[in-house]
Amino acid sequence: MNKDLLLEIGTEEIPAKFLPETVTQLEKSAAAELTRLLIPFEKIKAYATPRRMAVLAYSLPPKQAETSLEHKGPPLKIAYSDDGSWSKAALGFARGQAASPDALFAKEGYLYVRKHYGGEPAENLLPQALLNIINSLSFPKSMRWSDLDFRFVRPIHWLLALFGDKALSFETARVKSGATSRGHRFLSTGPVKIDSPAHYLKTLKENFVLADQDERRLLIREQIEQTAARLGGQAAIDPELLE
Repeated sequence: MNKDLLLEIGTEEIPAKFLPETVTQLEKSAAAELTRLLIPFEKIKAYATPRRMAVLAYSLPPKQAETSLEHKGPPLKIAYSDDGSWSKAALGFARGQAASPDALFAKEGYLYVRKHYGGEPAENLLPQALLNIINSLSFPKSMRWSDLDFRFVRPIHWLLALFGDKALSFETARVKSGATSRGHRFLSTGPVKIDSPAHYLKTLKENFVLADQDERRLLIREQIEQTAARLGGQAAIDPELLE
């Protein structure tokens, strides 16, 4: 059964102008990591608020896909010894590919080996993938804190990582991942348990956080236009200011 994947990085207040590019980076990085791991997905959507950034990948299978790739080796003219056995070049190629010499074959004048990949449970691969996504993010300005040899846009306070209803475990910047987020800093009380990626936006909304920036932008625009209409005027919306 396919499952959704969720990563949320909770931080101190992030400059608003950094967030649109962060959303783009999150979506691209998540897509690249899942593609590299041979884990197909239906779609990817990233979210951001002043104290969090999140990415949700929909409908991942329980295992990576399986595939075979052919790796090209040395030319056949140096692949054999005088007695017809494999040469040092051929054996070195097999060793470098972690393959048995029996797996070598000739094709179009070169030596090749065919290797099979995939079939690993996704939940075994995803914690490192999420770490890679975090480490891939870049910002106009980043900072270090405490005595850590780690840079990020702002200090990380929490990490939420879920594959379906299962929390994924990893650690960075001395923060361990889990199944809890945080709501509005004043209106919400304590950590917020997220039971699945599908309930992420709804649960945060119940704790006074509108995590979807597109929904938030639309709501703000509607309020501005309603206020302008009530005053008998028309709102002049500046897209950059609205952002």
